[in-house]
Amino acid sequence: EGAAAVQAVSGPLTLHTISPQRYVDTRFDGGGPFPPQGSTGGAFIFDFGLPDYFEGGVPNEVPPDALAVTFNVTVTSGTSGGNLRAFPADSAVIPLVANVNWSTGQTVGNFAIVAAASGGDFSTSVAFHNASTRGSVHVIVDIFGYFSS
Repeated sequence: EGAAAVQAVSGPLTLHTISPQRYVDTRFDGGGPFPPQGSTGGAFIFDFGLPDYFEGGVPNEVPPDALAVTFNVTVTSGTSGGNLRAFPADSAVIPLVANVNWSTGQTVGNFAIVAAASGGDFSTSVAFHNASTRGSVHVIVDIFGYFSS
């Protein structure tokens, strides 16, 4: 079942590096920490390719047709241990593999390359799922680049 969550991105692809930008920080964005979602349930979806993603005229360097994004994902202030999974937003399956694991109160980061959604309403969107069954966690996403064909 977890293999169904893998999205193949055919190449050759070109990596475009960008100035690191903080795209998500639940400590300060008013949305609060990601609640526990267990092994099933919803996911939080972020469309990193929106031209107006940032307020105040700050340019978004990730284009709407990016095939994958490269980022550091950090979790902090978890109220219990758990793991966070990142995957294409149009995937019908939550992957079984975690991008980052943590213990209560721990701050942990990990680099990831995640395929973006394949098009339509979810273009350049990545979903995040807090697979913890008990605790919430704050999530920080800093994007460093993207892949294009």
